[in-house]
Amino acid sequence: VFRRSSAIILGLILMGSACKPEVDAEAEAAKLTAKVKEADARLKNDKVKDAERLYLSILKEHPEHPDAIYGMAKVRYFEKGYADAEALFQKVMAAQAENPDYHYYRGHNFELSEKFAEAGESYKQAFALDDNRSEFVQSYGRMLKKGKKWAEAEAVFRRVAELDPMAVFVNTDLADCLREQNKLDEALKTYMK
Repeated sequence: VFRRSSAIILGLILMGSACKPEVDAEAEAAKLTAKVKEADARLKNDKVKDAERLYLSILKEHPEHPDAIYGMAKVRYFEKGYADAEALFQKVMAAQAENPDYHYYRGHNFELSEKFAEAGESYKQAFALDDNRSEFVQSYGRMLKKGKKWAEAEAVFRRVAELDPMAVFVNTDLADCLREQNKLDEALKTYMK
């Protein structure tokens, strides 16, 4: 009887310890997610140094964590460390190339470092991955306009106007494209909107 109860108790102990890591793993994942969200919120509220400390603490324990790498890329971007930001964008995009936000912020990074062709390609990727977010579409249109691709830019700005008629300068951008294509009557009407 003693051996049988000892075996049962030992079995229960082993089962309990086998289940415990799952609970700890879930709790750890929840803590990590909360920490990333806290860092994201700090960055959004212009507390760049606070966000940087949180992202770095995450990366110390989880060096390949994509959200923390992306967050650090945005920190470097906000600090005007465009080359460092680009290296981090490349790293995170190697793991998750289908995230339109990565392409969008990478486009901003290129644009601010005056690499307009690369910015256009990044915005184009963001637009291709999600053509329902007006900021993606409008940024792509601005790069097309900068490259004097008037007809393409016109189509893109029409999409922006469809998605978000109140988007800043969308009518001006669209009218500029129309004017450059000698569609003067339509350009004038669009300027007046």
